[in-house]
Amino acid sequence: MDRSLGGRLLIARLRDAGWDARTLAEEYGDAEAQAMSDDEWIASGTASGFVLLAKDHRIASRPLEALAIYIHDARAIAFANGNLTATQMGDLC
Repeated sequence: MDRSLGGRLLIARLRDAGWDARTLAEEYGDAEAQAMSDDEWIASGTASGFVLLAKDHRIASRPLEALAIYIHDARAIAFANGNLTATQMGDLC
């Protein structure tokens, strides 16, 4: 789960629904997660077998991120509406 999705409410909701969900901070620690570029976490998350979840729908249109998604054959879900609450995103998942 990308940093933009928050760290508590959505992750708890996904886990309650049976997902094996993890945040970047849980995987790498807060400091490293904050410093990671999008192309880094895309590569790492994909290599670990995760479906990537992001709130920034522009992730697929920026050259470096789009290339990382393509090169690593990432499975990524991005919410197009940046104003969704954790409850709304959980409902959509």
